[in-house]
Amino acid sequence: MTVQQWTDGISINLVSSLIFALMCLAYVKYSNLVQRLHPYARPATLIAILVIALGINLVALESTANVRAILLVFTAVLSAFLVLRELNQFWIVGIVGADRSISTGVTFEKSLNLCRNSIRFLGVGASKLVGTGSTFEEALLRCQRDDSKLQFLLSNPNNPELVTIARRARKNDAEYAIKVRDSIRTIARFAKQADLRIEVRLYSGELPHFRLMYIDNELCLASPSLFGEGDGSQLPQLHLRKRIGGRRDKESIYYQFELYFDDLWQKSTIANLDDYAGELK
Repeated sequence: MTVQQWTDGISINLVSSLIFALMCLAYVKYSNLVQRLHPYARPATLIAILVIALGINLVALESTANVRAILLVFTAVLSAFLVLRELNQFWIVGIVGADRSISTGVTFEKSLNLCRNSIRFLGVGASKLVGTGSTFEEALLRCQRDDSKLQFLLSNPNNPELVTIARRARKNDAEYAIKVRDSIRTIARFAKQADLRIEVRLYSGELPHFRLMYIDNELCLASPSLFGEGDGSQLPQLHLRKRIGGRRDKESIYYQFELYFDDLWQKSTIANLDDYAGELK
């Protein structure tokens, strides 16, 4: 390579790097404005910038090894900065992950396997958790410690709303009520058999529009409730962390969901598990 070719290579790559840097700065400054144009505008713009970064490095193939190395580091650092900036907007409020569907992400079984200290659950009947059988029982046993919490906040089996959603799903009026009662009965019998300290409270009235599962007082799995369509595993799910760096817990989405759980827990009726454990099917 002649001196002229080497100089031209450096010049081309300097200009390319400058253009890439300016694009990154523009994206950082105007990303919120881009978001208003269309829901997909922001991620599409980010992808376009990263594609340009790839193109810049392909141009660098014509340069010397030293120039290629410098340019590769430069574009890699800027690309990483953009990606981390995009992720940080979720991390900073406690969103550390998401599943397009529960069945392809943190499934009911996997969520139970994550439990080591405590389980707090809000749902209609917890039938999906109870239905995992030994996985559910093993999670309860692992979490049986002096300071642990095993709390299940479920619908009262006599809640008229269970009849409403059964009719909406064109099922027998008693179908959902039976499922809820069966789940509570299973929890009660296992608690009595293994001598576990399990608390179950029953709410009445409107059913919650989302399902919440708190794992070890650190992670919350939140997913919407959609009655009468599938078993719920097809629905999306958010992963929320309680602690987000040096920020206060109150600044996380986890905290707001926890307030909702605690408020409903206090308003709900304590279930007498001995009564359910003694019921005959």
